[in-house]
Amino acid sequence: MNRAVVKLVAGLLAGLTPMAVSAASDGAPERMPGLWLMNTGQVGTGKASSFHVCVNRSHDDLMAQPEGAVRICPQGTWLREGSQRVRYQARCRIGEVAVEVIGTYTGDFQYNYQGDLTVRYEPPLEGVSRLALKMDGRRLAPCKAKHTPGMLLVPGAPDVGNPNLGD
Repeated sequence: MNRAVVKLVAGLLAGLTPMAVSAASDGAPERMPGLWLMNTGQVGTGKASSFHVCVNRSHDDLMAQPEGAVRICPQGTWLREGSQRVRYQARCRIGEVAVEVIGTYTGDFQYNYQGDLTVRYEPPLEGVSRLALKMDGRRLAPCKAKHTPGMLLVPGAPDVGNPNLGD
C-alpha cells in the first residue's frame, strides 16, 4: 500500500471514530471528557497504530489524526441502536472516486468502545477497492493541565513523554 493510501486510511481510522462536537444533536456518541487511548488497524495486516487524544464536550474533532488533516466524508449519519450500539454511514467523492463508509460501534462511550469500519471505493482508489478497519478507544484518566482538549499525543513525538502519568 503506498504512502497516499496509508494517510487516507489513517484519516479514516481516526476521523470516523465516534468523536463528536455537540454529539447529542446529531446522534453521534459522546465520549467522557479526558485522555483517551486510540488503537486502530487494518483487518488482516496485523499492524496497528496508537495515539492519545485529550477531549472535552466542546473539543473533539471528528477528523483529528496524527498525520494531519485528511478530510474524507466529513458529513455522515449516526443511528443509535440501543444504549451501547451506534452505526455510522457516509457517502462522498474524492475527485472521480465514490466513497462509501459504514461503521458499527459498541461500548459505553464513557470508558471504552470498539468499532468496525468498512470503506469502499468505486472505482478503486490507487488500487484499493475495500478497506476493513478495526479500532478501539479507552478512557485512561483526566487530561493533564498541559494537554489542551483536541490535542493529539503521539508516542515518540517531542514533548509528549508518557501521557498516562500524572503531572
